[in-house]
Amino acid sequence: GDARPVVSGVRTAATPLAHALRAAVPAVADARALTARLPALRAAALPALAQARALLPAAGPAARALGPALADAVPMIRYLAPRADTIAAWFANTAALGRSGDSKGRWARFLVLFDPASALGMPGADPPGNAYTEPGDAAANRAYRPGDFPRLRALPKG
Repeated sequence: GDARPVVSGVRTAATPLAHALRAAVPAVADARALTARLPALRAAALPALAQARALLPAAGPAARALGPALADAVPMIRYLAPRADTIAAWFANTAALGRSGDSKGRWARFLVLFDPASALGMPGADPPGNAYTEPGDAAANRAYRPGDFPRLRALPKG
């Protein structure tokens, strides 16, 4: 038969294949180094795994009891992670409160207000801002809308 189609295909694939093979060299070297270290890893891991065999049955009930709290951690982390800069700014500002002072020592001033309408749950007493803010929204806070924030599950009784 005619070898021209095969030669054309090989010629087309040769350059990308050469690049891929060159790029694979460091990965193969890393895999070779990892494989060489496996006996040392096995020797270090076996005693720890043997100890874990005795620990796991005792840890099972504790892990099951922690389940609801750990399940609540997921939506909390999903909510807090994008707001990391806001949280850091709050801590920085709070730390700065105690930097003022005079010859008698450091001081901070606070003004604490309690709104009786909000405390008693009276209609229309909700704050005008959204307590569950979007990341980076300090300059343009929006009013709260149901469903804007994650709900946590109640821990089981008992």
